[in-house]
Amino acid sequence: MQKTFISHRFHIIPQDLLSGYLKEGILPFVPEGSQEVSALGKVEFSQEPDIDDHGTSWAQNFAATSDDPSLSRWNGVRAFIAFRMTDGSVRLIGNGYGCPVITVTPHAGAVRISAEFKAFEPILL
Repeated sequence: MQKTFISHRFHIIPQDLLSGYLKEGILPFVPEGSQEVSALGKVEFSQEPDIDDHGTSWAQNFAATSDDPSLSRWNGVRAFIAFRMTDGSVRLIGNGYGCPVITVTPHAGAVRISAEFKAFEPILL
């Protein structure tokens, strides 16, 4: 059995390019106009169940570091994050009802991109 891991490539997708498709039930994809990013190291993704009176939701956290300073334009912007698995499949943070606000933190020679999102279902890795 082949193991699949998160690759070092991900995409930042403006909300308006994908939300309409997701509301119609179309599977997530990477549309033309999204920004592809190559991370300097490992892409970090975690999700934990959050159980309250309304049921179970999933707290999802994403983070990666890149040497592309143009990514600063995404700071504070609501956008989807699509990350690729090593088998070529795409996983999406966000859904037809919303997407995370991207945070970009500058560092010497690099930027850190992060996002937090509450989802109704977990992302299957």
